[in-house]
Amino acid sequence: MIELTKMSKRVRVKAAITRFRGQAMIDTPEGNLMFAIFTQALNDLTASTQGKRKNEPLNSYLSRKANIKAHRDSAMRYMEGEAGDIIHAQLCGLDPDWIRSTLLHLNLWPSNHKSIRDK
Repeated sequence: MIELTKMSKRVRVKAAITRFRGQAMIDTPEGNLMFAIFTQALNDLTASTQGKRKNEPLNSYLSRKANIKAHRDSAMRYMEGEAGDIIHAQLCGLDPDWIRSTLLHLNLWPSNHKSIRDK
């Protein structure tokens, strides 16, 4: 079996979402919505600009890059939460510390980040 940390970021994100989905209590439409909000934040957190595309104007590339960075920063603030909670994931029965630990294990969370370092 291939070690997850050696897989591409996209595969690791899908593996994390699958792991979280297996533990989440999402048997209602509201639960599905809460889980979708959480997974969108996870996708935003790990988004990549993928470099400048062929024939893409420089101003378009810089705008796209700034937009992705804004989404990434917003997702990081969401994952940190007010008191370290990830409210939508908690509503699905997921523990925020377990989420961050799993993301760290999959190399999707910065190891030097304060919310991991301070625990």
